[in-house]
Amino acid sequence: MAGRPNGGGADGVAGEDLFPELRRIKAASRLSYNRLAGRTHYSRSSWERFLNGKQLPTKVAIEEFAEAAGQAPGPLLALLETASVSRALPGKGPGGAAGCRAPAAAATAERPRWKTADSAPERRFHWDALLRTTAVVVVGGLIGSALTLYSADQATRMRRRRAPRIP
Repeated sequence: MAGRPNGGGADGVAGEDLFPELRRIKAASRLSYNRLAGRTHYSRSSWERFLNGKQLPTKVAIEEFAEAAGQAPGPLLALLETASVSRALPGKGPGGAAGCRAPAAAATAERPRWKTADSAPERRFHWDALLRTTAVVVVGGLIGSALTLYSADQATRMRRRRAPRIP
C-alpha cells in the first residue's frame, strides 16, 4: 500500500488494490472466514464475497475487518474510497480510457463491476403468491365458519332431543 502513491494497480484499476490487500491482511492475521464472521457483524459468505472481489465491502465492513485483524482502518478505507470512485467513473476501470474500448467492453463497463452490500437487490412483487395465500386464508375461514355453524346446529338439535318433555 505504501509503495503505491496513486492507489492504482499494475493495470491502472485503483479498486484492484483493495482485494489483494484485504487477503494479505487476513492471511497475516491468520483469520479464517469463520473467525471473521465471529468477530464482525458479517457472515462467512459475505467475507468470502468481499475478499474474493465479487462484492465491494461497505465502510463498516472495512472498519470491522481492520479491528478484527488488529490493523488501522485508515489505509483500507482510502483503498475502499478509491475503489468506489473508480467504479463510479465511466472512463476508469478495466479497458483504459472510454474511447479505447471495444463496443462490448463499453457495454459491460457501464454496469457496476461490484455490488455493494448497501445496495438492495431488485425485488419484484409476486402477485400470484399473494393471491394464492389470500385464497387459502379465505377458503380456510369459510370452511371453519361453516363447520362451527354446523356443529353448533347439531349440538342444539341433540339437546332438544334429549330434553325431557314436560306434559
